[in-house]
Amino acid sequence: MCSSDLGSSKKFVEAQTVDNSYKWAGGGFLSTPSDLVRFALQHLEPGYLSSAALHTLFAAQKTSDGNSTNYGIGWRSGKREDIGQWRGHSGGSVGGTTMLVLVPRHQLAVAVTINNSKGPAKKLAFDIAKHFAAIAPLKEQELPKVDRKSVVEGKSVDLGGRRIIKKKKKKMKTVDTHYISTKK
Repeated sequence: MCSSDLGSSKKFVEAQTVDNSYKWAGGGFLSTPSDLVRFALQHLEPGYLSSAALHTLFAAQKTSDGNSTNYGIGWRSGKREDIGQWRGHSGGSVGGTTMLVLVPRHQLAVAVTINNSKGPAKKLAFDIAKHFAAIAPLKEQELPKVDRKSVVEGKSVDLGGRRIIKKKKKKMKTVDTHYISTKK
């Protein structure tokens, strides 16, 4: 028997038995949320996959009339106000649903699996990502560029978890060619 699902009476009922082996060739593998997170984190930068392969996977396909689908090869992409750019993949079968969310600018991956066909995996994954993104530092190369001349002496400018401060008679610390910062 498969996992439970909510019936019309809002009580859990046994899901129908199903043979998912037909999905194996297309990626219907058994896994755990921890495995999915490790898998997703390998897609943050070249290493396990080349830059070209990552670009191919994440590049949104286009319809015949040129409109973006926001879907690459197995990865949907989008932007949310609370977490910024994200990539993800969902899946499900009778008795279960899964959502995997990757937030590159925070080096964050969230996987949710629910043993319920209509479970709120997507909402839960994005809610978890939102809370972790709020406390996770940004990758430095994705911090906004700041014109050093625009920083007022004695004032600080917040850069998503870092700040820059211009002090009298002191040079600003250079983190790289684009950013200046001091730890909060």
